[in-house]
Amino acid sequence: MAEAMMCHYQYNSWTMDYSRATKTYLHAILQLFGGGCGIASCLVICIELDFTLGHLHGRLGFAAFILCCISFISGFLAFFSKYFKVCVSPLLNKTVHNVLGIVTFALGQCTQYYGYQFAFYLKKPWDLLILLQVITLIILVLACWGPLKSLSHKYVSLAS
Repeated sequence: MAEAMMCHYQYNSWTMDYSRATKTYLHAILQLFGGGCGIASCLVICIELDFTLGHLHGRLGFAAFILCCISFISGFLAFFSKYFKVCVSPLLNKTVHNVLGIVTFALGQCTQYYGYQFAFYLKKPWDLLILLQVITLIILVLACWGPLKSLSHKYVSLAS
């Protein structure tokens, strides 16, 4: 999902030579795969645990699940914005999709951060636990950099 968020970022070395349309298709494919895996895993865990969300990890994960579903809908509307422009302004819809995507990804990363506390294989090497948590936070910051810049440009366009 992190790479999918970075597809449209102009300094992404992986996609900088692709056209806007190709970047959009890559973004959609990667998000469907990454978000689909997140949704599926959340559903499996919720069904196994009878939807008991006793820990912060579970609550954050369920919130990310809900927002991911909403983000998929807004992404679908953004992908086909030329057909839905009668109902919703494409700029407004893409701005909402951008905000939802950033918040969803941030919640997902926070869920992963707190999920390391439940990893049975990490009970003794605390250094590894801390390293994984730091890497998760670094990925959060680096992956959100481009979308946050894009959001600021969209906000300026909406304000004017």
